[in-house]
Amino acid sequence: GLLRTLSASSICCRSKTQMKHYDPQIICSLCGFRFFLSEARTTVCQSCPLHGKCAVLAKCPNCGYENPLVSAPSWLTGILSRIGGWISRKRSDLGT
Repeated sequence: GLLRTLSASSICCRSKTQMKHYDPQIICSLCGFRFFLSEARTTVCQSCPLHGKCAVLAKCPNCGYENPLVSAPSWLTGILSRIGGWISRKRSDLGT
């Protein structure tokens, strides 16, 4: 999870000066470690072929998990949640 989600709407409305100093804190979805995006970009992301220029992932300095910086739209997560529930019900019906 992210403390702040990076999205086009949150970045495009900022001036270049504000964007330069925008450094969200990220909580790793795997281990719970808290780190700043700039910390990941200057350390663990440097081992990537993109050298920290990736706009969609931030690698956790603690465990190495690549956290997505953008989240799925709420309408999509709702649909996927309903599909997952339907699949779970079908599986349990087949087991009885």
